[in-house]
Amino acid sequence: MAGVTVSYSGVHQAYQIARSADEAGILDRFYCSLYDAPKCFGGKLAPIVGQKRLVSRRVEGLDTSKVEEYPWPLIWHELSRSRDWLTANDRFDRHVAKKLGGSKSKIFVGVETCAHHSFEAAKGLGMLNVLDCPGVDAEFLDDVAQKAAAEFGLSNVKIADSVEMRQRKSKERQLADVIFTCSEFQLNTMRSIGNQSAKRKIIPLWIDQDFWKPASSPRNIHRPLRVLFVGKISIRKGVPYLLEAAKACANNVKVTLVGNVDPDVTPLLKSKGNNASILPPRPKTDLREIYQAHDVFALPSLGDAFGIAALEAMASALPVIVTDHCGVPVPDESWRVTAMNSEAIAARLMFYAKNRDVLKADAEAATRFASRFTPEKYREEIRNLLNMTASRAPHAK
Repeated sequence: MAGVTVSYSGVHQAYQIARSADEAGILDRFYCSLYDAPKCFGGKLAPIVGQKRLVSRRVEGLDTSKVEEYPWPLIWHELSRSRDWLTANDRFDRHVAKKLGGSKSKIFVGVETCAHHSFEAAKGLGMLNVLDCPGVDAEFLDDVAQKAAAEFGLSNVKIADSVEMRQRKSKERQLADVIFTCSEFQLNTMRSIGNQSAKRKIIPLWIDQDFWKPASSPRNIHRPLRVLFVGKISIRKGVPYLLEAAKACANNVKVTLVGNVDPDVTPLLKSKGNNASILPPRPKTDLREIYQAHDVFALPSLGDAFGIAALEAMASALPVIVTDHCGVPVPDESWRVTAMNSEAIAARLMFYAKNRDVLKADAEAATRFASRFTPEKYREEIRNLLNMTASRAPHAK
């Protein structure tokens, strides 16, 4: 079977993709910024920066002799306190592109924003390019965000991507032979962009089944209903619609928002009402307890490729309320409401506030459903994708 090279500078599914290729016996090289293992630079750095900062920069079971780190763009980014990820990713990408000259791989797997030069080099060497796209199209996000801002009288809305970043993403999609996304919704927002002949596939994400779980003791359903949101507190996450829905529900619900506050919604938070509170970002261990202390999870996104927090919530025995602009799968379509519709969110919240038996049953359904999204299943889907791609590789003709 064709050999595979995987590359990405950030914290992403690329680690699982590399392990999947390694399990299939076809991984040639995994390029990353840092890898947290004893013989790697990341492992030596961990005692200095703290193990928690590198927790997502490793994957159990991967042969570290196939890992090659290039930490300098990331270190420059951190030390300069720059927000310019475009430059950091470009530097990493150019390094990998040069390294490909000695590769015997037939398939190159890159991640959006960090694959432009690598794809060009791989294409010149006769490799097939596989692009992992983790995000929703920026033009779509900007359009819905502007509509929401106008509805709530907000003006401080930033664009999703710079012109340079959009150009980079467009070039990467044009160079891709295979593109995979994590949801049907995400794919629908980008179908008119990129290489029209590229194969497209959907591979849902996964969660750590050992970590995200219900509380050890039965949870009492609260009065008022405790509703949780976790993520960027922003227009794009639909927070204004959740706050408006909470006000409509009055004393029947209490909403907790956990995350960094984006300036675009700051004016609304001054009048958020007495049944809504805000907590700063929390580490994973604290988040697990916060999930377990609530009754329902709401993710009213205007555009979310997947919405991993909703899956974590379901694994923690919380029914979820997500929009049709959120890619995360749900066990029943009644759990999905129309995006940018506070009345629909309020109606669903009141339904749970009044029907405690349904809430309990849906909590059990949520746990069963979330148990299907394992890292093993994700890697199996990746192997299927690589097999499909390998059948198109030059050596297979």
